[in-house]
Amino acid sequence: MEEKELSVTTPWGFQYTLSVVPIEEAKLLIEERNGDELIEWTKRRTHGKVFKLNTGEVITTSYVDAIVYDSYKGYLTNMYSSGNYIRKHIQTVPPILHQCFVLGGKRLVYYQYGDLEKEILLSAAIPLEGSDGNLFLTPDKEVLTSGGVLYQSQEDYEAIMAFIKYKNKHWFSDARGESEMLGRNPYGKAFPEHLDELVAALPDIIHCPANVLNYQEASISKLDKYLYQNIISAEFENRIFLPLLAYIGQVFVQAFGGEWKLRYDEVYDHWYPDVKDKEGNFKEIFRPLLRILDYTEETWYPLRTVLLSKGAN
Repeated sequence: MEEKELSVTTPWGFQYTLSVVPIEEAKLLIEERNGDELIEWTKRRTHGKVFKLNTGEVITTSYVDAIVYDSYKGYLTNMYSSGNYIRKHIQTVPPILHQCFVLGGKRLVYYQYGDLEKEILLSAAIPLEGSDGNLFLTPDKEVLTSGGVLYQSQEDYEAIMAFIKYKNKHWFSDARGESEMLGRNPYGKAFPEHLDELVAALPDIIHCPANVLNYQEASISKLDKYLYQNIISAEFENRIFLPLLAYIGQVFVQAFGGEWKLRYDEVYDHWYPDVKDKEGNFKEIFRPLLRILDYTEETWYPLRTVLLSKGAN
């Protein structure tokens, strides 16, 4: 492999160089120049490692090649310019709020408590009559599991369990995840009439300049920064999902053609919006967007994956 060197000048005037070298050459450089692995930066990579050499250079390894940056600042600058520093952050400290949209579209919330709070709650709770010994009733008539999950009432607990049972029964009919849209579109068939107001809500939710939302394809990548500077929680997901779906869908329609369509799900009795392209394919952009906004999963995906969703025929 031929070594490739590139000199970069940023818009703010900083200059640095980077070189692409074969992996074997990179290994020799790391050994000869006492490369020290930058563990925290390595953790952010999907593969390979990051090393800082005693010469001040930084090497990032991959499967067959590596990149050598002339300085640590050069490496960090490249991370900034490429957007590779952006990562998804979820809430990990309990109590963690969870949500479930049950039949009829009602949103129910429940909490996962930590061990100490769970012990306190269990000390004041009594076994729930008719349960198998893993459910308890608190003095406030909440349902608590032995694992520390707290439901707001027995009615909420039963509604969520009934929905899970219903979903498991109809899993084959829900192969494309239509049930995940249940309760997320309060406008029903009138959704297209609310596109402008939904998009107008985005700047206040993710704290981005309004001029970023120019409906250009490039704006989707710019939104990554503003989206991922927020902790992705159930509450945040609930606020951001429909406005973000509206904006990305509008960008797709303007960039590639197509139109919004409302689709009816008979199994869960609800209308959900989707974009249909010029070839007549539904893009199902809600699926990758829900994956991105999954508040239980730290895996990071750029919003551009939503725009380029292949959907179904």
